[in-house]
Amino acid sequence: MKTLAYYVSNMGFGHLTRSLAIIEHILAESDYSIYLACGEDQIEYSKVFLSNYLGRVTYQVVTTEVGTEIKPYTFEFDKGKTMLAIDDFMKTFQQTVDKEVERLQSMNVVQVITDISIVGIHVAKKLGVKAIGISNYTFYHRYKKMGLDSELIQPFIDAYNQLDIFYELAYADDMADVTCPKEQVGLAVRRVNQGSSNDFKTKFWPSCFLSIGQIANLSRIIIEFQAGHVYATGNVEIDGNSHVVKLPRRIAHSQDYVAASSLALIKPGWSAVAECLTAGVPFAVVDANHIEDGEITEKLIQEGRCFKLDPSELANLDIKELNIRMRSLVHDPLPNDAKNIALKIIEQGA
Repeated sequence: MKTLAYYVSNMGFGHLTRSLAIIEHILAESDYSIYLACGEDQIEYSKVFLSNYLGRVTYQVVTTEVGTEIKPYTFEFDKGKTMLAIDDFMKTFQQTVDKEVERLQSMNVVQVITDISIVGIHVAKKLGVKAIGISNYTFYHRYKKMGLDSELIQPFIDAYNQLDIFYELAYADDMADVTCPKEQVGLAVRRVNQGSSNDFKTKFWPSCFLSIGQIANLSRIIIEFQAGHVYATGNVEIDGNSHVVKLPRRIAHSQDYVAASSLALIKPGWSAVAECLTAGVPFAVVDANHIEDGEITEKLIQEGRCFKLDPSELANLDIKELNIRMRSLVHDPLPNDAKNIALKIIEQGA
């Protein structure tokens, strides 16, 4: 049986959730097997998400990405620690690639997809198969924004430019330095379970989805939302007059809660934004990390899709006031393009 090897960044869960949305359609629309390489936590989640495809997915824990180091309880990058982490990653990089090639040689791999680990690109080239990239940014460009040494990060852009095609997701950052063939695609999110989402609406409407990560010097938020409910992720404690529905930090089906919300307040990671956009849920974003989230935030604001909140505004939130501000936003939902992206990948392997 032909196999698609799929390498996913082990930094957070956003890369994984959109990849799983695409992988689910690949499995449904083709007879390919999938080899999925990612971090341990991501792999454990993937086994549950793809449990209907037992026997067609091989899972492998791999350090696929060095990512970035963040200062504790902030959104700020730690430049020094990130440079050290890149250096350590590159010291064992060739060994990692060689191990992956050895694992895959007997699996009839016909192409490699990566979001957006350079490990997958090097594996594809050694196997002599097509390399497909998909992302809304590259770590090269993120490192460049951080001001990291150009010699240290050059291997990343060199790898990206060896891709046979790069699918650039909607609301992507500028990646002009990526000179391989590129094609723009839409949003890719996990499908909403309408039954669960409607059940949440029945029980908890009106509701606010709150996902802001760790904020510096902020351990408690006062939320004024009389007769309303807050779906809260993370470790921040919430006081006020709302009913709090505490969600696990790594919630397995956040898209169902987002779709059940009357508004959302999020850190503007791409996947969180995409869940709001495809559900048609009005949202505000925390303006805390310009390097990571600045470009997507400005694009969304230009389209009237969201507005920004300064982190200092989080200490005391009046949901009624936020609702008034959100009335002027564009609320029409955008399509989920995961199936179309999956079909493009399948076509590349034909």
